Amino acid sequence: MDHEKAYEYLKKIHDKKSVTLAASSLFVSQPSLSQYVIRLENELGAKILIREANPIKFTEFGEFLLNRLQNINLIHKSIIKGAEEINNLDRGKVVVGALNFHSIMLLSKIIPMFSKKYPNIEINIVEGTLLELEDLAGLGNTDFSILMLPLKSKDLTYDFLMEEKVLIAASDKSDLALRYKGSKKPCEKFIKIDINELQNEKFIILTPEKRLRTAFEETARILNKTPQVLTETNDITNAVILAASGLGITFCPSLFSIESAQNFPLTFFSPIQKLSIRPIVAAYNKAYPLSKSARCFLDMIKDFCQQITND
Repeated sequence: MDHEKAYEYLKKIHDKKSVTLAASSLFVSQPSLSQYVIRLENELGAKILIREANPIKFTEFGEFLLNRLQNINLIHKSIIKGAEEINNLDRGKVVVGALNFHSIMLLSKIIPMFSKKYPNIEINIVEGTLLELEDLAGLGNTDFSILMLPLKSKDLTYDFLMEEKVLIAASDKSDLALRYKGSKKPCEKFIKIDINELQNEKFIILTPEKRLRTAFEETARILNKTPQVLTETNDITNAVILAASGLGITFCPSLFSIESAQNFPLTFFSPIQKLSIRPIVAAYNKAYPLSKSARCFLDMIKDFCQQITND
């Protein structure tokens, strides 16, 4: 029996209370997952699931098995952690879950610094959706995942990384940017702007499932009307490129502005009215203590986030 695979599959069924939902989340077919559980039951000689129950339940043995598989995972991770402690960071591996956005904007800046200091520690990045990354952290398949609050799983704890600002990005040649040119104070990183000054602007917005969509909805409430929407996209990079071309304005997280300012002719505005955006955290399972190498890498991420937040 592959203990890691068995734990991942059974834990997902336990959490979802459905073989179908678990299969979808695991990216396997429902028949394939059902057959896997049946083979496991035949191998162990005991039933794992009460299939007649709705939602599906685990038998007493199923609960026992899941608990023991988690303990095996804990022991495995404890052995790896012990080896790293003995090696004193001479060798090791850290697996980090992250959105593609955070891989580019955050981790790509930190990994070279970390690798220079700890050349024999391997950093592996696993990308996925927020829900997938949370699942990976919960199962211990990542040492930690970079997520946004609130977290769904009660198994996770987290270290706070940063609370981004929501900025407004406009082309340097736009009427809005030209109107405010030279108005930024020396002590300010971004030009301050009142949302009410955006009454006649055309907006490039993100699709409803994206976290920055909330900023547009809050702006509409402040303006007491639905602003004119030029286009909608599911990619922040596309939105920024369109804004840089002068087609309209868009919302941008402060982390993204660091890269965008170097690559696109944009002016960034910081709204006087604070717009909501979820805090960024590094989440990991309470049951799996971070290895020394994972803690060192996470501490470097935290230092970097504090630095760019204070700049």
